[in-house]
Amino acid sequence: VNTDDMLLRRLSGSLYNQKNFEEIIENQLEIMRRGIRRGGPEVKKYEKILENLGRIEMDFPVADTLRAVNLLNYLEMDWHILAVLAVMCFAFFSTGNQQKVTNQILISKFGMRRFAWTQIISAMLISGVCMLLYFPSVVLIKCEWRLSTIPWNHPLQVIVGYENILQDFTVLEYILINIGLKVLVCFAFVSVVLMISSLSPNNIVSFTGTFLLFGAVYLGVKMPRYGAWIIGNVHSLFEGLCYVNVEGYLIHHVAVYGAVVLLLILAMLVLIPCHYEASARRW
Repeated sequence: VNTDDMLLRRLSGSLYNQKNFEEIIENQLEIMRRGIRRGGPEVKKYEKILENLGRIEMDFPVADTLRAVNLLNYLEMDWHILAVLAVMCFAFFSTGNQQKVTNQILISKFGMRRFAWTQIISAMLISGVCMLLYFPSVVLIKCEWRLSTIPWNHPLQVIVGYENILQDFTVLEYILINIGLKVLVCFAFVSVVLMISSLSPNNIVSFTGTFLLFGAVYLGVKMPRYGAWIIGNVHSLFEGLCYVNVEGYLIHHVAVYGAVVLLLILAMLVLIPCHYEASARRW
């Protein structure tokens, strides 16, 4: 009896947003209308959100969102993939430094920069393949190998905890965006690990530096709100008036976040080949 009672309470809670969907959206619409009537510098944001809310599909069948919630909770708090990538990539440059392979490369016609780019491309390809296997596996496991149990085409707001995301996303679109941002963050993490490896005289130093980096990331996750961005949990960037007004042009917070992460990747990829020859000569 207790098990049945718990199951009914869980199901009732997961269906709350669907039962009250029209009321939830109407409340958000009214908040936007009031913001427009008040005027001020945020009017364009209110108008944009009002437009987004107006496009949300209101007619959909009732569906259990439990597995969708499980998948999103895992994706948004997942740091395991970073640990896997750290172990895979920490020795890409430091092994060559340790074994003095760089001595031969320094006097070869190919040069250190070409070698550095070869190592970077190899690390990025291996990381990409790893993520290509990892994320689909997570989706399959979290939906218990039954993809149809996730309401892919329902509005995202049917999921409890996502009613303040005022975008016209389906569950599928949000999950794809979430995974895309996680992939971008993973490549940024790999690029920093490669930088540490390129600066290390041996694998022990590289492992220690990578371990400290991962420790900082793990501790950062514990920070409220902003710490989650470190692992690509950008739920908060989608909530509310999630735009930056730049001279009348609205730029989504996620676009700003993605640009910053991409700049970090590019900075690392430029710095590693530039400094690697001097670093190898020093060791």
